[in-house]
Amino acid sequence: MATGAFAMVLLTGLLYLHQIVRGMAYLEIGLLNAAYMAGLALGTLTVEIRTRGQGNHAPQQLTHLLSAMIVLCLLIACLAPVLPKMPLARALLWLLTLCGGLLNGATFPLLVSTSRSGDATGLGRQLYAADLVGSSMAAMLTGVVCIPLF
Repeated sequence: MATGAFAMVLLTGLLYLHQIVRGMAYLEIGLLNAAYMAGLALGTLTVEIRTRGQGNHAPQQLTHLLSAMIVLCLLIACLAPVLPKMPLARALLWLLTLCGGLLNGATFPLLVSTSRSGDATGLGRQLYAADLVGSSMAAMLTGVVCIPLF
């Protein structure tokens, strides 16, 4: 929790400085990051509450979550050209950001529950490391390849 808070404070501060130096409108970026982080927490909490005392249906639920993530990404790609012209573009952007965080946050407890290992700490470290590697690679791919294509 503290590291996530540190990251958001750091990122928000740097974006604010970027806005001052470059004169660009990055005022809401910090709030969008906060909406995404709130979605992460809400997704994790929802899965924790809904799966208590139930059998291990995590593999099936992960499949549904990954499918929903793909659909959300395709929806965003389809909306990208028309979103700026939509009357409720801001609200839709906030909703999409929150949904993305919610879906991503729901995956972690499901991944942990699929493990047969008794070492939850070691598994948590491995999942976190894999998440960071995947996140950094995806961020580079998106920033260097995908966004310039649009």
